[in-house]
Amino acid sequence: RLAHVGYNKLREMSNKGQLIGLPKLEVRTDKVCPGCQYGKAHRRPYKESKYRAKASFELVHSDVFGKVPDPSVGGKWYFISFIDDFSRYTWVYFMKEKSEALEKFKEFHQMVKNELGHRIRCLRTDNGGECTSNMFMVYMRQHGIQRQFTCAYTQQQNGVAERKNRHIAETCRSMMHAKNMPPRFWAECVSTAVHIINRLPMTRFNFKSPYEMLHKKKSSVSYFRVFGCVCYVFIPEQHRTKFDKKTQRCVFVGYDPYRKGWRCANPSTGQVYVSRDVIFDEASSWWSEEKKTLPDSSS
Repeated sequence: RLAHVGYNKLREMSNKGQLIGLPKLEVRTDKVCPGCQYGKAHRRPYKESKYRAKASFELVHSDVFGKVPDPSVGGKWYFISFIDDFSRYTWVYFMKEKSEALEKFKEFHQMVKNELGHRIRCLRTDNGGECTSNMFMVYMRQHGIQRQFTCAYTQQQNGVAERKNRHIAETCRSMMHAKNMPPRFWAECVSTAVHIINRLPMTRFNFKSPYEMLHKKKSSVSYFRVFGCVCYVFIPEQHRTKFDKKTQRCVFVGYDPYRKGWRCANPSTGQVYVSRDVIFDEASSWWSEEKKTLPDSSS
């Protein structure tokens, strides 16, 4: 349910009781998780920057991930991430082309301003053309947002975004392999992974989560379910006859950002339901095990 978080962190979270809805667990570190082995093997360490923002949105890191091998259900090939340096809270937006980066930043900028009541002071990116265009620079000047760029061939200078995208990709790969999910569900998996990562405690914050750092309240994991598991969505009386089945068998594909409900997809029809009336069979998978192509960690 916690997106294949490591054994040591799982034990520490359980012992400290920092998450609402997480019971006391007996964690066996000698047990090998196939999903983690598929998705997290050979991670390369990066040196952390010593600088850290003093307030939310004083500095935002951003990077584009993709092109992935397979399009998402919605026809997307890329995602762009925005990470608040102060809280390390992450947002992702999906794109068909890299050239959509400016439009996605505008969406993010308006969300930060209107929904969170903050102002973005500085944006740090690499030197990709999608983030250095004249239109992008004009927008930044118009809104008083400073720009920072990495030096050529020095991706480590944008290390926060690089590491975050790598973490998201590895987590996503583990989650999808664990339930044999087809590659077309990669965007749903990325959204779910980010939702979970934002709510997991971090050592750097004295075991507070990015969610708590940003919103000043603890996060709950009581509603978390295993991504990709089989689930049964209740069908309201208005949409069935007296002798129709009362539930629809689906696959759990994440959490709705605007409504309090689980997102459940019917792979046979492509229809997605958002409902609170769902029964989960977390041990089951819709698909049998087979080799599938998943996004790699390159950006």
